[in-house]
Amino acid sequence: MATLKEYYLKDFSRLLSTHIEWTLRSPTQEDMSVTVKTHLDFDSNVFFVSFYVPETKSEISIFNLLLSKLEEAFKIKDTTFISTKLPGEMESNSADLRFSGRVFFYYEGVVDESEFQKLQIHFKTQGLFIHFRDINFSVERSNLEVPLAFISHDSRDKDLIASKIANELQKRVIPIWYDEYSLKLGDSLRESIEKGLKECKKCILILSPNFLNNAGWTKTEFNTIFTREIIETQNLVLPIWVGVNKKEIYEYSPTLVDRIGVSWEKGLEFVVNKIQHALIVE
Repeated sequence: MATLKEYYLKDFSRLLSTHIEWTLRSPTQEDMSVTVKTHLDFDSNVFFVSFYVPETKSEISIFNLLLSKLEEAFKIKDTTFISTKLPGEMESNSADLRFSGRVFFYYEGVVDESEFQKLQIHFKTQGLFIHFRDINFSVERSNLEVPLAFISHDSRDKDLIASKIANELQKRVIPIWYDEYSLKLGDSLRESIEKGLKECKKCILILSPNFLNNAGWTKTEFNTIFTREIIETQNLVLPIWVGVNKKEIYEYSPTLVDRIGVSWEKGLEFVVNKIQHALIVE
């Protein structure tokens, strides 16, 4: 299941965004780090603001505090000057964008809706249209999304390879099963992985020396997806070759040698373009 943080990272990804971290002191004397983003929509000639807020005992007070600091949030946009011009259009730049009045709160807890509605009514008189997306939002939204890809990797390849692929796919609004996004505290690792492998359209195998030498989870994941291929009589594996050769792949699984894969040496964008094509077009 996708997390709220995952949705915060990928929502509005088609827009240019600038962000900063603020440290705030809550009314209950909690120190918290809040992410502030300004989203630039050149098509509509506007910008708007979003906040990612960790769970707190006083979320409405924090929302009020953040709304009182909107002028500071607007300044984030001005830290970078962006200009754009397409054929047949006038030049547009970030300094000319006007504030749309929309503010989004992504809150890692459950919002008191009755209190939030009072906040909405109050600030609407000031031209603000505020919205919240809490953990209930992420649960309901995840239930509607089936992961298009499962990323199977050795943990030693997470930072340099798997996370980069996962983040890029998320930016392109492609739902995936990836342990960093899809597992939460208390989840059954086995049940969650099995569910992801059953539901995904394809399985991305990051075939590195680490993967080939792992006799644990990666081998189990490979055996599971290979069994599903036999049952469904279709190819489900998208191999990413990372510093391995055909002989090494053959020794791991002769069947994999015949699968068309993509070399990590081609670069992240090339690899993700190939994955996207396989997931969306095929």
